[in-house]
Amino acid sequence: MDATYCILWLDDQKDELHGVLKNLESRLYSVGLKIHVTWQEKFDDASIRSLVESLRKHSPYDLIMIDYDLGVGKIGHRLTKQIRSQTYGDMVFYSSAPDEELREKLYREKVDGVYCMQRASLAQEVFSLAQNAIRRVVHPNYMRGLVVGSVGELEGLFEDTINSIIAKKGSPSTDEVRDMAKASLQGFIDELQNVKLPGFDNMTTEKIVKKLNLRVKVDLLLKLLEEDGGQLSLNCHQIISNFANEINQHRIEFAHARTTTNIEGIPIFQDRQKKVWGPVEMRNLLLKLREHYDAAVNINTYFQK
Repeated sequence: MDATYCILWLDDQKDELHGVLKNLESRLYSVGLKIHVTWQEKFDDASIRSLVESLRKHSPYDLIMIDYDLGVGKIGHRLTKQIRSQTYGDMVFYSSAPDEELREKLYREKVDGVYCMQRASLAQEVFSLAQNAIRRVVHPNYMRGLVVGSVGELEGLFEDTINSIIAKKGSPSTDEVRDMAKASLQGFIDELQNVKLPGFDNMTTEKIVKKLNLRVKVDLLLKLLEEDGGQLSLNCHQIISNFANEINQHRIEFAHARTTTNIEGIPIFQDRQKKVWGPVEMRNLLLKLREHYDAAVNINTYFQK
């Protein structure tokens, strides 16, 4: 699920930032974004040359964070100047020193376009800065790809979990899964018979599960979770039981309805029932996507142990 806020974080004492990171992680998660941090803790000349060259070619980061005191005589504002000259994304220069002092150091180095923040308020200020990423995610065309792509990922996770549960518990049998497929997908079976697809009666459980459509996969997964009866299974069952209404019906709309523009020329998404989706509706769907995705990952991880 590609709703991730990516940070390149340059600090030689990342353990001291554990609380800041957890706070920021919680704030971003509350709006449907997951955080991914790439740490840079080596600041010798060779490491810095490699980093700067990599950023010159391509920067996949939403934000670059640079501490003022990087230890061993390395000063952050000079490194900030090197990086700023190679990439033009959002950057933060931070320290426990006052913002004015940080700005003065960057001014002397003739560095522009960098946010200065204090260590004590990093989580709050970075979250405010991350609102730009949230606006990007809820853009109609980005959200279209996110919704359709996420449902594809979820279907794969459902499929993997079904196979893991069956392998772990030994039931239902391959014949029972095959009978379920025949009962639930008569139209699909007719199609198979018409094209004379060989070997259906001899297919493995994994191949049969892959042939099931998404609705039947969800129904089978819910049945297996209910039979398992564990607390995690029941919690995930409660979430996934709403998949059709909370996620998949919107996936169908996003796959087929067109993006239009309002009178100000701003792109908007209007579904086939003529409902216009604003930022609030987009964010709510993003939160539901995150909820379903995390439930699918958790239950899949549990049964693959």
